[in-house]
Amino acid sequence: MGLFATEYVNATYPYLPTRVLKAAVTAHVGPQSCANAALEMGAVPLLRWAPKASASSAVSWTPQTPAVQRTDALASIPRALTALVYHHRSLPSARQFVHSYFLLSRQVDVRSMIKFVDPKKALKEMVAKFGRDPPKSRLLKETGRFSNSPVFVVGIYSGEDKLGEGFGASLKMAEYRAAEASLLAVYLTRRPPDDLNLPTDTFPRGLGGVFAEDAENEGDYLPPDLPHAEVMYASGGRSGRIASEAS
Repeated sequence: MGLFATEYVNATYPYLPTRVLKAAVTAHVGPQSCANAALEMGAVPLLRWAPKASASSAVSWTPQTPAVQRTDALASIPRALTALVYHHRSLPSARQFVHSYFLLSRQVDVRSMIKFVDPKKALKEMVAKFGRDPPKSRLLKETGRFSNSPVFVVGIYSGEDKLGEGFGASLKMAEYRAAEASLLAVYLTRRPPDDLNLPTDTFPRGLGGVFAEDAENEGDYLPPDLPHAEVMYASGGRSGRIASEAS
């Protein structure tokens, strides 16, 4: 399930930082998401809270065996169903199952996962990676500068192109929001669904495993153009330095 979710999110958001990509994958197919799917399937009656060792049991259980949390027990059900679909059908069928239940039918707010310590510095590094002119802030509008509730509108430009715009009660806040909007415009760039080309498209579409002989591939894989190396990304609160550097 992690394979299907990772390739889908990575193909949909080609400029997403690795740290945010991992968080988005967890939001789609993580333990809590799988447990919620099991609840929707009505799988709660299948849980057994007092397991006992038996001759027919595939897993030996003793009183010293660590307890399985309720979330983990529920999360194992969709994972087992995915494995069952792959075993009896094919990998494309398992991928369709994961897409239907976890990727296409659930909305994940990727924007809320991106936080910045110093968006101006992160924007400067990102613009340099794209070979553009250094970003410059310009005051576009203002009102009530000497009142109790001033409003400033700041735009950030690279050459003649406006990268983003933000407002605030101070110039510093407006510039911060403008830099943040400029970064989000790149990070949240989505590839159209019709242009998605997943690596698992090369796996056979007939019955059986991926190593079945005389298997017919689902389709030719045309790798998309590689985006620029991961831009510098600053995560909020974890570190004072910009992390996730890519050479």
